[in-house]
Amino acid sequence: IKMASILQITGNNLVSSASNNKYRVNFPFPFTSYNNEVALQSLFIYYSWRNITSTYGNNTVSYIFNGTTRNLTLPDGFYSINDISAYIQLQMYNNGEFCLDQNNNPYYYLSIQSNTTYYAATLTCRPITLPSGGSNPNGITLSGTSPQLVVNNSAFGTLIGFTNASYPTSPSATVYQINSNQTAQISPTTSININTNCVNNSKINYINPQTVYSFSPVVGYSSQIIIQPSELLFYKVLDQTYSSIEISFTDQQSRDLAILDTNLVLNLILRPIKA
Repeated sequence: IKMASILQITGNNLVSSASNNKYRVNFPFPFTSYNNEVALQSLFIYYSWRNITSTYGNNTVSYIFNGTTRNLTLPDGFYSINDISAYIQLQMYNNGEFCLDQNNNPYYYLSIQSNTTYYAATLTCRPITLPSGGSNPNGITLSGTSPQLVVNNSAFGTLIGFTNASYPTSPSATVYQINSNQTAQISPTTSININTNCVNNSKINYINPQTVYSFSPVVGYSSQIIIQPSELLFYKVLDQTYSSIEISFTDQQSRDLAILDTNLVLNLILRPIKA
């Protein structure tokens, strides 16, 4: 390379993979690099990777209702803490484990809500009694004691901030309410690495030697992430012949990032190393 050039990678360059995290640009002729460097110039990508999946193993939880244990497996997806609560309540609805309030709306005895004031999740378990003015269409046993949330999967517990245990430890005759006992980390993906096959920074980054840029999402799920570094970080391109340049996305644990929306644009800038 005699002058700076831009290499653009889009969703059209996707390499077939289960995670949609690998992209490749094939050159019409082999390209031999000598004394060049590369940097990420820009990235436009949608936040479209899930936070609860069977791959992460964080998709199971249980609850006990009037002595009956229900083991739940959440479908792969992106869930907020409130979404997790809604899923549990949906299973309670399907199992007839609810009453109706005075307005004929389902009245549930277990809920989990995001608590921004305390940077936590708040679990509320209410005694199974008839709500004021309500009805009991399913004929559930009005035991007068609460259901229990059973966290028996530490990976799931990390999402909502609860260590493995039963909450409450036994059915309660009064309203049981507690904030999570550790920081809730609703997404197991805290950082994204952009990697390329043309660098090897093992002396600087021995864990992810092919990484040319890392970032943490600061937008909401399904929003577009825009990365345009104010200062370009250049890395030495390996001196060898290339028939293609590859890009991949991994998380902070070097796991393939499972991207749902491949509508992305990534620009790399290649240039000679300045003397």
